[in-house]
Amino acid sequence: MERIVVEKNKILPNEILKNLHEELVRIFSAGMIESDDGMEICLIQFEELKNEITVSQTSQSAIIVYPGGLLKELECNGYTIGGILSKRNGALYTSKTIKIEKGTWLYLFSDGYIDQFGTKENIKFGINNFTNLLKDINHLTSSQQLEIFSNTIEKWRGDLKQTDDITVVGIGF
Repeated sequence: MERIVVEKNKILPNEILKNLHEELVRIFSAGMIESDDGMEICLIQFEELKNEITVSQTSQSAIIVYPGGLLKELECNGYTIGGILSKRNGALYTSKTIKIEKGTWLYLFSDGYIDQFGTKENIKFGINNFTNLLKDINHLTSSQQLEIFSNTIEKWRGDLKQTDDITVVGIGF
């Protein structure tokens, strides 16, 4: 990634992802390594003077919560970096530029939180519960949010094993 940004002078998030994809495909092809797996990533560029962020993401969603709880999900393009689907279909990485205001939160997350099964009804936590949680806690400090995220998923999971890796990153503006 450093070579892409420094040597190739690519600074837009979608250009970085495109170049990263091409580099990984080239490296794996040269080594005769065949893999169906791809990397999921989200890159963000923050323009403080313009109060906007530019987001480019692969097959993972991101959610913006504005002050007052207005929520906007940033749809992903379905491609990964590397991976069989992206190689076959010629991956296209796009960027979205979004105006933000003070008190806005951007949440990036793996599917582990949403896909975690709970002991009550043996169902997944789900995107609706997740977005409702974001609406309820976005006005709190990051440490308060972390505590609520941890307690909520532990209570939901109960005695069940953790289904997958769980990553939630909240960036407050």
